Amino acid sequence: MLRDTVRAYQSAPFAFHAKAGDRLLLRLVDSQSVLVLGLEGPSGQVWMTGARPGPDGLELILFENGLHRLRVLMSADAARAGRAANFQLGLRRR
Repeated sequence: MLRDTVRAYQSAPFAFHAKAGDRLLLRLVDSQSVLVLGLEGPSGQVWMTGARPGPDGLELILFENGLHRLRVLMSADAARAGRAANFQLGLRRR
């Protein structure tokens, strides 16, 4: 479980290596329910932006080998209000 804080107009970046066909389970718990996820593949293609995992998390199948970049971001409304939010991110590759 990763823990960090996101402030308005900033993101918390995380990187991990994975192979095509790997399943990724993401769980995000934030103190104010204002955070979303973005995922970029090794080729630079944005696969997901603004996603909020449900109570059971979010499961994805990855399509590329290499270094993937995951970002935790604040929703636009919360960022405009100048908020900050603590979070816990669970990331499990299968």
